[in-house]
Amino acid sequence: MDVLTFLVREGVGLLLQLWPFRCWTTSRALPSQPLRNVIVIGGYSGSFCARRLAQILPAPYRVILIEKNSHAHHIFALARYSALSGLEEHFFIPLDNTFKASLPGHHHMVLHACVTNVLPDRVQLALPVSLTHGGEVNTSEIEYDFLVVATGGSIGRQAWDAIDHKDDGMAYLRASQEDIKDAPSVFIIGGGAFGVQLAADIADLYPDK
Repeated sequence: MDVLTFLVREGVGLLLQLWPFRCWTTSRALPSQPLRNVIVIGGYSGSFCARRLAQILPAPYRVILIEKNSHAHHIFALARYSALSGLEEHFFIPLDNTFKASLPGHHHMVLHACVTNVLPDRVQLALPVSLTHGGEVNTSEIEYDFLVVATGGSIGRQAWDAIDHKDDGMAYLRASQEDIKDAPSVFIIGGGAFGVQLAADIADLYPDK
């Protein structure tokens, strides 16, 4: 089975798994090189995509997951962990096991960096670029053969734009929990999925508010 057929067949199931996340792909002609890069940009949905691709792609394909944060965020639980204390650590998904199930001797990797530009044949990164297991990579550009952009949804995006490390995120959630706990009453603006979940959790935790 050729690679294109392989990707198309698996891609249908993959897109169903990732929907409704924003996701688009692009590719270019495959060069003759020892390693052919498949770059995945994104944390929550991207990590699942990268893991699956690493399991199904044959050598010499190398999957590179690029995520600016130290952990992926379980964004659908943001409302609950903003109110409920003691479980906020579960909001942060470590990325160091992304390729744990891959074949021995693989060259897949997770890079922590901010992508500044996407070109037809490469991505440009803001330095520093660090490896998830420690150390830094001295490069600001990586060429790709296939590119997947799976940057996720926008729930809570504004609150998390400035938070790129688990410790800072934990402090943010705990501060939110204390604010809600100490407030005599809570007024929530917005009745979308996030607002409804937050209101329901606060009402359940603090029925007298």
